[in-house]
Amino acid sequence: DALVLYPGLVAAGAPVNDLTFVIVAVDAREAVGQIGTAGPPDGGEAEIGYGVNRSWRGRGIATAAVGLLLDALAAHPDVTTVTARTAVANPASGRVLEKNGFTPTGRAESAWDGELIVWTHQPDTHARREGCEGERPAGS
Repeated sequence: DALVLYPGLVAAGAPVNDLTFVIVAVDAREAVGQIGTAGPPDGGEAEIGYGVNRSWRGRGIATAAVGLLLDALAAHPDVTTVTARTAVANPASGRVLEKNGFTPTGRAESAWDGELIVWTHQPDTHARREGCEGERPAGS
């Protein structure tokens, strides 16, 4: 189960260099998405990215996966800030980050996604909303 495996790897001191994990719905025995870091921490900042297959969206899977990755990154000594970018046209992805304590801190542009919102999270404040902590979505 990738949702259980990667926090242990990162917390054990595995380098935070382009970590990519498959999100697996164990009950369905199906890969339902991916999550990971976009390279090594730069000045203490680690950028994350994630995606869930369209047919599995809306079930809390991305929210739970981001929360577990945040837990793991909070234990990593090289990470002081976690960032993410979401397309303005994809508010659901922004809600995933909000539920995990991220705040919007800027804007950027992407040739692929257009206008982006830049989000920031301080692992030591890890103020995720109630109902997100330790949550395992059905079918995962």
